[in-house]
Amino acid sequence: MKQTSNPQNHSKGFAFSDATFLYECMDESRNQRLMALFNGLKQLGWIDPKTSQKQFIDIFSGEPLYHRIRWTGSKQHLAYLFKLLISKKMYVRTTHARIWITVRSHFVMANGQVFDPDMNAQQKPGERPSQIIALLAELLNPATSLPKYAK
Repeated sequence: MKQTSNPQNHSKGFAFSDATFLYECMDESRNQRLMALFNGLKQLGWIDPKTSQKQFIDIFSGEPLYHRIRWTGSKQHLAYLFKLLISKKMYVRTTHARIWITVRSHFVMANGQVFDPDMNAQQKPGERPSQIIALLAELLNPATSLPKYAK
């Protein structure tokens, strides 16, 4: 995918990429799993309440787009979530850009600003948030059943 040189898409010298993530769950539970992740993040208050479910799910389509989601949780929580989803569990992959360029291209701070480029350097959150994030990431595991509350 390309990175844009359109000045309106620059923030602090960052060129947004239209590359997205690809969640390759091939069964009928794909959208249910992504909706469960979305709902969990929204209930925690980590995604702006105005974010639509479709906008969130589209970011995992593998198709180029420029959707931006306002992340209202901490940068540490966002970084850990994607470290689990991509690096540790491998439920999701990037299409053409590096992980952190893709994360920063589609998730912005609550005020609309781009996250700093130190996403990968974020420390693991405390024990409780780490457990919550691990449970949320596990919702995308196609080898497990979705909890009844998530369907």
